[in-house]
Amino acid sequence: MGQNSSSNNHSNSRAGSGRSQDRLTGVALTPPGIVSNSNSPTSTSYNANEPLKFHGLHGSNVVLSPDGKSARRSGSFCNAIVFTNRPVKCMEKVSIKFTDTTGNWSGVIRFGFTSRSPVELGTAPSLPRYACPDLTSRPGFWAKALGESYADKNNVLSFWVNRQGEVMYSVNNDNKGVFFNDVETNEPLWGLMDIYGNTVEVRLTECAETEPTRAPILDPPSDFPVPLPQILPSPVVDLDTDSSQSSFGSLLHSNDSLASGEGLVSRIIPGILPVPFHEICGLNVLLNPSKIQARRIDGEFQNGLVFLSQPVHAGELVVIEVLETTPRYLGCLAVGVTSCDPAVLTPSMLPEDSEDLYDRQEYWALSRDIALPDSGDQLSFIINPDGEVHYHENGIHRRVLMHVDISQPLWMLFDVYGSTQKIKILGIVPVNSATTPTTSIRTNSAVLENSLNIPTFLDLNISPLLPRRIGNIPDSAGQDLHDSVSGLVGTGASSGTAVGNSGVPKSGEECVICYDRPVDSVIYTCGHMCLCHPCGVKLKQQAGAVCPICRSILRDVIKTYKA
Repeated sequence: MGQNSSSNNHSNSRAGSGRSQDRLTGVALTPPGIVSNSNSPTSTSYNANEPLKFHGLHGSNVVLSPDGKSARRSGSFCNAIVFTNRPVKCMEKVSIKFTDTTGNWSGVIRFGFTSRSPVELGTAPSLPRYACPDLTSRPGFWAKALGESYADKNNVLSFWVNRQGEVMYSVNNDNKGVFFNDVETNEPLWGLMDIYGNTVEVRLTECAETEPTRAPILDPPSDFPVPLPQILPSPVVDLDTDSSQSSFGSLLHSNDSLASGEGLVSRIIPGILPVPFHEICGLNVLLNPSKIQARRIDGEFQNGLVFLSQPVHAGELVVIEVLETTPRYLGCLAVGVTSCDPAVLTPSMLPEDSEDLYDRQEYWALSRDIALPDSGDQLSFIINPDGEVHYHENGIHRRVLMHVDISQPLWMLFDVYGSTQKIKILGIVPVNSATTPTTSIRTNSAVLENSLNIPTFLDLNISPLLPRRIGNIPDSAGQDLHDSVSGLVGTGASSGTAVGNSGVPKSGEECVICYDRPVDSVIYTCGHMCLCHPCGVKLKQQAGAVCPICRSILRDVIKTYKA
């Protein structure tokens, strides 16, 4: 059976605000400068200035080199958790080189930090098989899976944490930005790694090894168009060509610098007015200086919400262009409206899964019923006086996505999700001139109308398969929950790992804990389906058990049945 792993979604989470109650007493860290055998599993002292090594406590499949600098997984694909031999300081880099890899498994290394000293964790058999979610579901552990494309043999991965609790990382000295956040930095932190899947062996390196000599990159970033005064209107050129104010940096590499010039828009859609995105957006989204382009950062597939900077009205046509897609994910862009003014939000208030927006008090309506768009496709949306949201693709009317309440001001939002990597807002055609664009637009007659709309990384061990919510089950429900859940699940499930348009996972998905048995249970009250019943029962018996997906309190695990 193929090996699986935990998802980015539930591994990139704050493990808890308090320290674990099972912390051993009588264990104290000695002040820096006292040297001891810090490679011993029972060592309690450390020298903050000594080179990093691996701690003597590690997973049962790990073999350390005599110098303690290399860690190799000797069998299977898991049971390979390792720690640094001492706490790391804020902004101190933990650098590892991938000295051996394989292609026999799926997924690669997971890494992060823990505030639990390895000496508190007992012996190797007491360590779980996986860092995510086995450790990250406990207080004091933070970790996440690296994107597989970054884990090639001889690559050097560096990661560190700042005083704000943000974990940053780089690959071959190329800074990739914030990996995850909410790490508690008021206590000592040990480096944590899970030598997982296709990662077989890693070696701790010195700082000099993390800066290999590389040829200078002479080509300018392609996201900053070359000024073309005869084509581009000056209000937009001044913003998009000012590289000194760029928030993209070296993270973005696309080929739309000339082809997507804003001046071309007016030739395609008469009467369109430029409207930027709002500055408030998801944590995984980068906006260009003029806020008309939004790109989800590499290695992520969600938390890509962007809002228009002004409300939309009935009869106005909102037009966007898909600038970049990726084959690494299934699913795509989502569109919605909300009565919530984005100005009252902060990026940290936006959930990773846009479905969680329904838990907020404001009015939210979302639709993922958009066939997978290609790079260059133009998508337009218009709300008619009856509240119907009509969707057009390359000038062709596709469908009514949903009905919304137009009795209140509504801001349109997009979730740059799944295979949709980067979008651009072309603008709004006012009510008096809103017509569906029909000229000079490429039409793709082979668009998949009923494609699956939940992104799943093709390598299930790197990007999470997020079970969609069945819906919150009310606490006051007194009727038989099994009956209500069975009705929600339906009878047409077939084997597979995808989720249908109904939002209910189909049978055959593997439990996110054991990865052996299929999902057959629903968590009460959040409604997520991600566990087999035996694992759900065991999880429920643990103190403070939470849903592995959303971290809501687990009150019950209800087995479901197919008719």
